[in-house]
Amino acid sequence: MKRKARTLEIGSVSSGTMRSEDLIPAFLWEAKHLRLTRAERQRVNGIALRADCNEDAEYWQSEDAGYDLEELFDILG
Repeated sequence: MKRKARTLEIGSVSSGTMRSEDLIPAFLWEAKHLRLTRAERQRVNGIALRADCNEDAEYWQSEDAGYDLEELFDILG
């Protein structure tokens, strides 16, 4: 059984963009492959649910997406 990593590998997660609709899915993918605390896992799952339910352009340009992106920066940091 392969264990989840505690830390990220050094390198880029995403390049050439700062758009929420590009960064949030990339950060969610990385977060799902890390060993996180229960609280962090709950936060990631909440963000994933919001992102999946809000595939329209309004979410990606909203403050909610900005807050979700900040949360992911904190979790991955």
